[in-house]
Amino acid sequence: MIWLHSDTPERLAALRELGARLKQQRGQVSVLATLSSSGMQDRTGPDHPFDWLIPLPGDHPDHVRQFLAHWRPDLCIWAGSNLRPNMIGMTRQAGVSMALVDLENDAITLEGGSWVPQLQRACLECFDTVLAPDQDTADWLMRRGIGVDRVRVSGRLRKGASALPVDETEIDALQQMIGRRPVWLAAYITREELPMVLWAHRSAQRLAHRLMLVVVPDALQDADTMRDHIANDSLSLACWVEGQDPDENTQVVLAERGREMGMWYRVAPVTFIGGSLTTGSHGNDPFEAAALGSAIVYGPNVRDHLSTYSRLAAAGAARIVKDAEGLAVAVNHLIAPDQSAAMALAGWEVASESAFLIDELLEIAHTHLDQGKGGA
Repeated sequence: MIWLHSDTPERLAALRELGARLKQQRGQVSVLATLSSSGMQDRTGPDHPFDWLIPLPGDHPDHVRQFLAHWRPDLCIWAGSNLRPNMIGMTRQAGVSMALVDLENDAITLEGGSWVPQLQRACLECFDTVLAPDQDTADWLMRRGIGVDRVRVSGRLRKGASALPVDETEIDALQQMIGRRPVWLAAYITREELPMVLWAHRSAQRLAHRLMLVVVPDALQDADTMRDHIANDSLSLACWVEGQDPDENTQVVLAERGREMGMWYRVAPVTFIGGSLTTGSHGNDPFEAAALGSAIVYGPNVRDHLSTYSRLAAAGAARIVKDAEGLAVAVNHLIAPDQSAAMALAGWEVASESAFLIDELLEIAHTHLDQGKGGA
């Protein structure tokens, strides 16, 4: 039983990758994820890789004792600066190996809001390994008596993405069909967004007349409606899902979400992430595109992934637009190889920011499991 704890939704999002890779690499491992409060659980959605996702109980010794007796974890990875003295101390007393990650020394809180230096240090000393986000935090830990052999600098715990699978043979075949034409992708768009996307495409074609658009509907059931709309707009259409191959004259390709999304991200240097232009939309995860080197354009309605878009925009990897005209301007600007390449590199760096840290946590888990503490 591997127990992953997070004190924020953002850290939980990063732990999803760790949980997924643990399940993939160690088939008989069970993964329990806990959150600091039940309100956070409501924001995670159903598509997580954990066997259980629950709020962490209160820090009263009776609650802690019941929790540990029921779940019997073999390893605990605790993410964040919200420390619970009884939970941490009693977990250590139960012989559970523990690792602390992404601690912010200036943001440490103890359960109940108290701040007692001795209690803080006692909590920190319970962890076998502390993976500090930076050298300043590592130095701070060692000044408080945490042994240098237990502290390592491993970077911040941030949500990232593993690149979707790509078949290089399929990419080569597609590029032979379309030649050297510039391509942009409108991924996971809604029916309401389609007219704006097509208008932007026509506008962008005035400066790049050979430009080709790939449309991927957010909902599979919208594909037929979108196909008819594109055809009625007098645009040359190839329906990829119906076996129609694009050629030098194709203006729009209608594809679908699924196995071949990695190919479209690779072929298109610019991707507009749909579900973001119309009021009431909540956005889609942009890291799929970022992990495969596509510059990202998005609308203002990305509430469900705001922190991710903010990180990408701050790094220069994503550009926000407010309407079809802004989308056309962005596509025309970013389709230039030098512009899209710079954004793509920035996006990849953000998407892979925590890759080293996740690998370290996997090594900790594998080492523990290989020593006979559980798993296959």
